[in-house]
Amino acid sequence: MARDLTPEVIAELANDVIRPVLMVQFQYDGGNVNFWSGYGTLPYNGEDWLGSGDLAVVSPVTESGALNVEAVDFTLNGLNASIVSAALSEPYRGRRMLMYLGFFDDDDVTFIQMPVVMFAGYMDVMTIKRGAQSSSITVRCESAHRIFREVGTRKWNNQSHTRNFPLDTCFTFINGLQNQELVFGPSSSRDVAERNRARIRSMIARQRAGY
Repeated sequence: MARDLTPEVIAELANDVIRPVLMVQFQYDGGNVNFWSGYGTLPYNGEDWLGSGDLAVVSPVTESGALNVEAVDFTLNGLNASIVSAALSEPYRGRRMLMYLGFFDDDDVTFIQMPVVMFAGYMDVMTIKRGAQSSSITVRCESAHRIFREVGTRKWNNQSHTRNFPLDTCFTFINGLQNQELVFGPSSSRDVAERNRARIRSMIARQRAGY
């Protein structure tokens, strides 16, 4: 996915032994939740990243022939009831998710280069599977490119506008402007301006009367 690989990363990929690190960040309203593919806590970029080890599963990041990036599923297993409860109470849809790919140096601590963004998108659907001893959570994240495939359903009219701004009346008379003949621009005749004002007054009166 990442097409801006640095020379250091390209050289690392050519080695016989590599130490890849996968990092996933969920940006909730109350703060970021960070995981990485190893064990223990990894400090990076001023934040702590919780080691998920064998408990986390990330689906492959792929592109279709139309250059659409497919959704990615992130699954975390072995969770207790308190974590599941916290996940249910936190708003997640539309919150940003980032996945990074990095490589450790020989010391298994230092990155050979800053991790690169492998996937950027938004949390969409959360699925929770409860078990007798533990549970699992799967978060499906849609690519940020999805917005280019969505068809807008909003319209420039009063009904659509008041869905978000119920007290705003700026589109109240928009329907009455249809097929109205209004003359704009400089004119030496006061009659033109008066006719325009008369048409607007008539339009407002009809709108208020319900016509």
